[in-house]
Amino acid sequence: MDRLNTKFLPIPSALYLFLSTQYHRIRGLQYRLQFVRRKNERLRRENIAVSQVHSLLNSGPYLPFNTGTIDSTSLAAIFNDITLNGRKRIVEFGSGVSTIMLARLIRKNGLTDTRLMTVDHKPEWIRLIRNMLEAEGLDDLVTFVAAPLAESTFSVDDNRWYDEAILESAFAEFGHDIDCLIVDGPNASSAGNHRARYPALPFMFHRMHEKCVVFLDNADRKGEKEILYLWRSFGIPVDMITPGFAAMYRGEHFYIHRM
Repeated sequence: MDRLNTKFLPIPSALYLFLSTQYHRIRGLQYRLQFVRRKNERLRRENIAVSQVHSLLNSGPYLPFNTGTIDSTSLAAIFNDITLNGRKRIVEFGSGVSTIMLARLIRKNGLTDTRLMTVDHKPEWIRLIRNMLEAEGLDDLVTFVAAPLAESTFSVDDNRWYDEAILESAFAEFGHDIDCLIVDGPNASSAGNHRARYPALPFMFHRMHEKCVVFLDNADRKGEKEILYLWRSFGIPVDMITPGFAAMYRGEHFYIHRM
């Protein structure tokens, strides 16, 4: 019996090693399959989003997308919110393709009571966007504010933000009760300025309507994640529309489901 035990003892150990190896291989395949499924689901949702914004993309001249442009899934979420929740006062930090598409939405959907202000720190960029809007007869729908970057009373670092004196003057004319705030500027991708967008909410908070939404692009970056954490002190829940795009809803609203 001892000889039998000695002879056959390695077999269970070898079998265990074989089964363990196969188990980990199967688990690895399962993880890969889940990754592929998630990737395919993201692509499916992106295709749906592109189809949603298709009419705005093709209702005028070609729009020059770049790496800073808000992606189609996030744009669809913004347009859905504006349309379903009847936003009347929209402020955008960071001008670009989104500015043109927002103006197209206002015109196409007959949102005669909706006003849009866009803020950027580069006058030459504002001129370019304004010229594109003029070519489509949409420039009357947008209030442009050129505000150079300057020291901010709300900055959590030494990062510069849009000149607050210029913004104060602009809002004195544009008005308050902002019910849609889109934060996609200033640029915060360089080393040392990753929390440059933080002042947007503290500066705007007392100008916001009791029923409003705040959108933050690039929410998957380290700086924006920290900004969302700091913004929690304002008591507005955060909802991740996509991994890189956050929404903060205050007050009653029609919920914009994740894309």
